[in-house]
Amino acid sequence: MTVGTISRLHLRVPPGRSAFARARVEDALRLAEPDDRLLVLRRLDLGRLEVRATSEYWASRAAERVGAQKARAVHGTAAGAASADAVWFHSFDEARTLLLTELMAERMPAAWFWRLAVPTWHGARLVVWLPALVAESVAQPVIEASLARAMVTVAASGGGGLGFLAASLAACPRPRGHDVQPVGPLPPVARGMAEPANRMVTPEVRARAHRMLVRLDTLSRAEVLRILAALPASSPARLWIARLALIAVAPELASHAALLVATTEALIDVAMALGEPVRPGNDLAPASVRRPTAHDDASDLEPQGATQPPQRDGVAHHADIPNVDTPLPPLDTPTAATTPTALTAPVLTEPVVTTVQPATERPSEAAGLFLLIRPLVMMGFLDWLDAHPDLAADGFGRALLHDVATRMRIAETDPVFAVLGWDTSGIPQPQNRVTPGENSPPPLVGLGTETDPARTPGHIIPNPASLTAWRVGLDRWLRRTAGRRLTDVVRRPGWLIDTGEHLSIRFRIDDADIRLRRRALDIDPGWVPWLGRVVRYHYRDEPQR
Repeated sequence: MTVGTISRLHLRVPPGRSAFARARVEDALRLAEPDDRLLVLRRLDLGRLEVRATSEYWASRAAERVGAQKARAVHGTAAGAASADAVWFHSFDEARTLLLTELMAERMPAAWFWRLAVPTWHGARLVVWLPALVAESVAQPVIEASLARAMVTVAASGGGGLGFLAASLAACPRPRGHDVQPVGPLPPVARGMAEPANRMVTPEVRARAHRMLVRLDTLSRAEVLRILAALPASSPARLWIARLALIAVAPELASHAALLVATTEALIDVAMALGEPVRPGNDLAPASVRRPTAHDDASDLEPQGATQPPQRDGVAHHADIPNVDTPLPPLDTPTAATTPTALTAPVLTEPVVTTVQPATERPSEAAGLFLLIRPLVMMGFLDWLDAHPDLAADGFGRALLHDVATRMRIAETDPVFAVLGWDTSGIPQPQNRVTPGENSPPPLVGLGTETDPARTPGHIIPNPASLTAWRVGLDRWLRRTAGRRLTDVVRRPGWLIDTGEHLSIRFRIDDADIRLRRRALDIDPGWVPWLGRVVRYHYRDEPQR
């Protein structure tokens, strides 16, 4: 059934029949030809219809007119979309992420379809919309995923694109869990020394923050490091940027509030240590470089005799941006001293250019792998992850699906591995998704794992003993409950569309399994916190565009 929203409805009906005609129109649109996408129509003319005509006739007319518009629809990022009469997105979440990307890049979208595709926007500037969006994210975790994806996309474009976002986030409240301010004034900070942390950062949490930072692509990592080292300690923007960077590479953290708070603090600590190192053997940095504290005023942040950053291609480049071609140094190894230009407030540069391409449907021989989500939920997997937050935060759920696919001898080029964040095929990732740094699979660590020296440095192989129990238990549960083997469910061909925060899996109609259906194992899971995506199943033979 199609679910839609009508912005304006114009009817010409006999007196006293307007309510009846309106109900007929609404029913006709709901019964019109369904579409798995978000379809936005500028105008839909149903033509002349008899009020007393049957509801089937009204639905047939609506399906005919909507189908004609759908055939001419273009994606919201396509050239000429602003002049099209019909625009589509893969989902509401994709539309929101693309709109946020535009706003974070200092562009104000003016096309007619944005307010219809994202009804909560109302055409406001980013600084006005962000507080309301942050408040909505408490009940809708996928909103934070959209913010994280958009932030990383803009950061990867280069040109200091996070400065505008940081200035907008300054008007937002502090993230949940960070709203407790330290009692009394903070002690003074020595010049060049690390600022005191509001809470103790354990080595384990610090190591987790460091390895998650490595998962970012090099440009995004450099920009995150720069902006975290630049923002004052009291700014909510610093907490938000660190939090969103973590959610972008490890969405599992979003469902574990305490661990996310601790890792956010640790990431800021790591960024401060890497972004502005202290000269070995000297406790004081140059007088012109002082780290901002909670008591700094914006007027006192410019150093004595500071010069403007050099201009290249019309964009300001700062000397304190880490070299993106150099891997992060070890945590305990002091780096060589540099004398960066003091950057203590976000710098608003010229708008960066971000190019976002719509995700495309990709065939998979193991699309049924994501049919394991509901069985895992019914087996108590979510409760088990809640009882083991460290394992959950390090991606145990994705590692389990990866282990199952590997055991089933799924080809490494299959797109299921890209969805799991483990793309070993070398296929370029869509630009609106987070790509692991140096084209290597992101490490899945903390699972009782060991490093394989023959693979890419930092590549971690999960301990089979940690995953075998769930894999074997899942196979036995499926045999007992649905009369299906694990391989029967996993090796089910289909097509995947992954927009980053929304995953659509399409199967042929003939591939629907009554044994899974009668146990409600193939109904839409919705938001899956340990995958960081909204998952939807579709049974249709026609491909999704």
